[in-house]
Amino acid sequence: MLHKGKDNAMYFYLIYISSATELMDIKSLRHLLHTSRRINRANDITGMLVYVEGYFLANKNGRLKQKLQGRFIQVLEGREIDVRARYRAIEADFRHYNLDILTEGFLKKRNFDHWEMGFRCLGDIESSDPAEFTDLEIKFKVPERDIYSNPLLYLSSFYQMSKSKV
Repeated sequence: MLHKGKDNAMYFYLIYISSATELMDIKSLRHLLHTSRRINRANDITGMLVYVEGYFLANKNGRLKQKLQGRFIQVLEGREIDVRARYRAIEADFRHYNLDILTEGFLKKRNFDHWEMGFRCLGDIESSDPAEFTDLEIKFKVPERDIYSNPLLYLSSFYQMSKSKV
């Protein structure tokens, strides 16, 4: 286990969502992940980053329109002081805007104890259908009776799936 805390340790987590300033290519995403993993490892932060490309609602001249965009959803976990410092640095990053904290709190154990920064890229631009977009901001903020009602549960499901692969 990479990040084993004391038995009575409490970990802080923070989950945010943001809009990408432009669509990310694979080279840019790899660079982002390499940098994030290095910084997180140095600060004993674990977590998960999801990048989604798809059609989202965008306000254009006071009217809502569907627009192909990128979104980031990220969970960070570790000591509160370290996670909050990392989030402040992320807020200043030019690659995204409209950061919105979905939830934060304390955990007895990490959900991503082996990942300095897990990653998933969702959405296939070639097959995206504007009529079938998902508005992630609404999905995570509106209470429902499914996995989306808990962003931490949703994001940690990627980690659990990776652990069960043979």
